[in-house]
Parts: sequence; C-alpha cells; structure tokens
Amino acid sequence: MALNNEIAARITNLLVEYPQGLSITEIVKKIDVNRNTAGRYLENLLVSGQVEMRHFGMAKIYTLSNRIPQSAIISISSDLVMQLDANLRVVFANDPFLKLLGISSAELFGKNIEYTAAVTVFGDALENFITHLRNGVSGKEWRSSLTLKNGAQIFSCHIYPIVFTDGRKGVSVLLEDITEFRRNECALRESEDRYRKLVEISPDAVILHSYGKIIYVNPAGQKLIGAQNPEEMVGKPVLDFIDPKSRDTVSENIRKDLDGEKSPTMELEMLRLDGTSVTVEGRGVKTLINGRSAVQVAIRDITERKRAEIAMRESEERFRSLFNNTNDMILVHSITSNRQSGHYIEVNDVACRVLKYNRQEFLHMLPQDLVAPEFLELIRHSGRQLLKNGHITTECVLQSKDSQKIPVESSAHLFEFRGQTLVLAIIRDITERQQAVLTLKKSEDHYRTIFEKTGTASVLAEENTIITLANAEFECLSGYSKHEIEGKKSWIEFVVKEDLERMLAQHKLRRQSGQKALKHYEFRFITRSGDIRNIFLTVDMIPGTGQSITSLMDITERRAKEDALIASEERYRRLLEQSFDAIAIHKNQKISYLNDKAAKILGAATPQDLIGRSIFDLIHKDSRREVEERIRIMSTDQRVPAPVLREKFLRVDGTTVTVDVMAMSFNDNGVPEVHVVFREIAS
Repeated sequence: MALNNEIAARITNLLVEYPQGLSITEIVKKIDVNRNTAGRYLENLLVSGQVEMRHFGMAKIYTLSNRIPQSAIISISSDLVMQLDANLRVVFANDPFLKLLGISSAELFGKNIEYTAAVTVFGDALENFITHLRNGVSGKEWRSSLTLKNGAQIFSCHIYPIVFTDGRKGVSVLLEDITEFRRNECALRESEDRYRKLVEISPDAVILHSYGKIIYVNPAGQKLIGAQNPEEMVGKPVLDFIDPKSRDTVSENIRKDLDGEKSPTMELEMLRLDGTSVTVEGRGVKTLINGRSAVQVAIRDITERKRAEIAMRESEERFRSLFNNTNDMILVHSITSNRQSGHYIEVNDVACRVLKYNRQEFLHMLPQDLVAPEFLELIRHSGRQLLKNGHITTECVLQSKDSQKIPVESSAHLFEFRGQTLVLAIIRDITERQQAVLTLKKSEDHYRTIFEKTGTASVLAEENTIITLANAEFECLSGYSKHEIEGKKSWIEFVVKEDLERMLAQHKLRRQSGQKALKHYEFRFITRSGDIRNIFLTVDMIPGTGQSITSLMDITERRAKEDALIASEERYRRLLEQSFDAIAIHKNQKISYLNDKAAKILGAATPQDLIGRSIFDLIHKDSRREVEERIRIMSTDQRVPAPVLREKFLRVDGTTVTVDVMAMSFNDNGVPEVHVVFREIAS
C-alpha cells in the first residue's frame, strides 16, 4: 500500500537537521511515531535511494543520501526511459521517449500506456510489451529487443521492477536504439557476400598464392592464362606463369607483400598455358587464408589500358572544349619548391576576356598579380589554407588589365599532374550577385521600416477571450473596424469550428503553464465576408497579466504555392519517366531513382531492382576513378554540370555497356544528389 508522504517528509527533514545521522530509536523519539512505522518508512526511503544506512557497533545509523536522484539522471539520459505505476499509468518519460512517441509530457503523464500514442508507434509489438510491463510490476525483469514503426527502428529493451518513494510498486523501461548496429551487422554480411561475388564476376584476374603456390584463381584469371578449369593452375608455382625476365622483380614484390610493405604496381609479361605471352599490370597485397599468410594479386590485361589511354585523350579533348566554353574563369598555376604560388600554366578563354590579358601574358603572371592590393593579405592567407587542406573557397576582388575591379568567388583545389603539384582555380564573377545583395538589403531595410511602422495583424486578448486592442492590419484581415472589434468581439468568433477546441486548450494552458503552451501554430481564420484564410499565429503572455499578445500572418498564398510546387514536382517526375534518355539519380552514392530506359540499358527487369544499390556496383572498373573524380568535383561546386563523358557501365548480368554520360549535382532538402543522363553507344 502507498505510504503517507507527510511522515516520509518528516523523517527526511529530520535527517537534514542531523547530517551526522540518527538511529531508529532517536528518530522515533523526535517525530513521535512508533518503531514499526518508522522502520517501514526508512526501508522504503532506502529502496528509493533517498536515505543511506551504515552500521555503528550494533546500531543502524540513517543519514540523508548524497547521491543524485535517479530521476535526475534518467531525465538527461540519451537512452529512452519511462516509468509507470502498478496500473501502467505513465509517471515519467524523458525527452527521447517523448520524441519517439511524438507527444508532449502533458499528453502522456498520468495516462495508461495502452491509451497513448504508443499504440501507433509500438504497433504489433505493443501487446507483448504490455505483458512484460505487467510482469515487471510483479517483480519479473525482462530483456530483449523490440522492432517498432514497421521495422524502421529496433531497440534493446530492459524492463525491471522499481519502488517509488511512497512505497508503491512500479516498473521502469529502458530502450536503447540499436537500429544502426543491426543495419551494420546486415551490411557487413552483405559486404562479404558482395566481395565474394565481385571477385567471381570481376573482369580483372585475381590470383591467391601462398608459399609460392597458387591456391585460388578466379574465372577472369583462368581466361587470361588460357586455362579451362582452376585445376590447371591451382597448386602450381606462381612464378611458372611469369616471364623469366620479370621473375626476380616479382619475387622481390612478393617478399614486400608478405612483410606488409606496399609493393609497387608493375607491368610485366605473363605466360599463357599455350606458351604465348600477354602484357599485364599487376599488384599484390598481403592477406590471411585460414590463418596462413598469402598474397592476393589483381592483374589486368594491358590492352584495356591502351584503350583507356585513347579514351582519355578523347576525354581531354571534350574537357578542353568545356574548359574554354564555360561561363566561369578557369586558371591553373604551379606551386614552387618553397610552397609558394608559381606562374600560371593554363587559362581559359573566359579569363582572358574578363581580365583583358592574352594567354601569353598570363603565362608570365602570378596569382597575386591579379588581386586588388587591399586583398593581397587575404589571398596569402587563403594560399596557406589551400596548402593545408587541399581546397579553399574565398571571395576577393580581382583587377583587370585596364584597372577595372571585379568581385569574384574562387574555388581552388590542389591536384597532382605528372609528378607536379598544381592549383586549379574556378573563378566566378559575382558583380551581379553583389549588386543583387545590395538591392536586397535596401529592399529589406525598406520593408523593415514599413513593418515596424505598420506591423502584422496583431491583437491583445483577455483571459475571457475578448479582444481589447486590434491594429489596422487586423482590421484589414478581419474586415471589421476597431470600433466593432475592441471590447466587443472574442477571438473565438474568427476561428473555424474544427480548430477551436485545440486553440482553446492552448489558451487555457498558456495561462496555467506558459512554457508548455505552443508559441507558434497554424489555424484557419474566418473573415467578415466568410472567407477562410490560413494563418500562422505567434502568441505570448504579457508578464504579470492575464493578457496575451498575438501576431497573425496570412499564409494562404504560401499554401497555394506549396500546392503548386507539389504539382510541379509531379510533372517533373512524369518527365523523367517519359524521357527518351536514361535517367538516374543517386544520393550518397546510392541509387534513389531510375527511369525505365535506364533500367533497360542496365539489364534490370524494373527500376526497383536497382534502387538502393551503390552506383559503383554498376560502374566498370575502367571508369570508376573517373566517376569518383567527377563526384568529388560536383560535391565542391554544384553549379557546374559535369562534362559529357564516355564511360563503361556494368549490366545486371555482368556484361559491359558503353554510354555517354552527363551529370549535374543538386541539393534535395540539404542532401546532395546527382542527376545522371546517359545514352547507350553502339559498340
């Protein structure tokens, strides 16, 4: 049964007066209760952690606990914590638990868990959860996992019995979100499976050898050597397949691999079973096979490289076209041996046109020669940051040959080219943007002045809901004059019936516990003419009074635009689906959209078969580095579309398809996404 809180308070107050502690005999004398009653209360105070007990000889000495109350700890816990009484009414829940249920403490505390938002959130798991809660009240602890929100979240659940300060039994619930852990476990298994399958379908030869003998070769390796089955290679010395001229170098690389060193990629001649040779590129890395040291070697036919070099030259030609036809200035300069900016080695036509220098003049200039004097120190600092971080974005002012000052935004990146460190700077003239910013600032100042003088529609309301003050904007919004409103009308008259109960509840809560009431929300407003307006309301109490000041913003037009945006997005989706080109969208390198044309080119039955997969599952290794570089560039400057490139994609069945690809990066609610348009090129 519940204990008397007044007696418990008398005991704790007494122990505050005597911090050195008191025996039960001394406590009984001072608060005039019988020994059995005092003992029962002290036992519950011990269980709840409010009192501590130590032995002094034969006597038990009770002192006030110096520990932090459990409620104070669980209220700030990052785990989800909830406490319920014996009737399963919620006594406490911390903020993470409230966030899970999507409700406030006022909507949860004191209510039976079976009649709260938990019904929706816990779904099919609720019945089992309630059973273990009841068992917890009876003293039975339970640990397991719960899957909520149709599998979207997985929690480790711990239910254990507790005793409240007044002696009542209850139960505590501790939930720990293990969703990511479970997903990572699944991802690891999938990764290992993908690796095994990737090696099997890899177009590159993969050979594993241990103690000089081949222990595994993939199908591509068999094909490279001309073997019909693995047994023709497995068990044989790996050096038997190496041209004698290269065996010493290969042996040295194997030694480095086994010692954990990084052996270089090398080109060599390998011997086929029919006695012919093939020029390949290979590199090994140490691994463990059943606890034994081994070397895994990736080998590629050099023929593919030669083809790639041809493709690279074609790509460079396309890049040169883009380089000179983009709207931005692009300049490349060297870095000197003492890590200072060197001369320009490449500029595009736009830079020559904007800055009024010809290409030969640029080749004798340094970056600081183009900067307005007042920005020289900033550029020097930016240069140091560039060398430190590898990239830098800054704004400054350049000075053209005819002394015209041009505000610009510059994005600079370090890169290596043929053993030399270079800087690629993409520079955009932001004269128009700065003028727009100034115009916008003037506009903002103008409208701020208007706002301060006229304001939004505002009213002052009493506790009985009568409007005592209304400004001119509210007159315009409502259609009533101040004379008709002030002291005569209640704000209730302007609220659509379906929204009224919610607003009255907030009106009452604001005067009972102002911090718990909403300060901003939306409702529907009825004008004098009967029009319904969507209103964004901001309201707060005037300190020391029962009055509230309310600002009303008409957002009806904004709502209409939002509806129009939804319709626009639907039209865009249909355009993607009906496009003659293959279109794909990926976020975080995961495919989030494919149209039917793209699925067909990639050999998938439906676009859904590829949704969620990594884009690199579908990129041929010959094109992977090129794709990675393109993604990196787009991630630094989303305003410039990637050039049209010819790449190799992998179909679902592992075959190769050659495509022309164009890509552009956008932001989708703050998350970068890349839109890719591609066409199959006839082989």
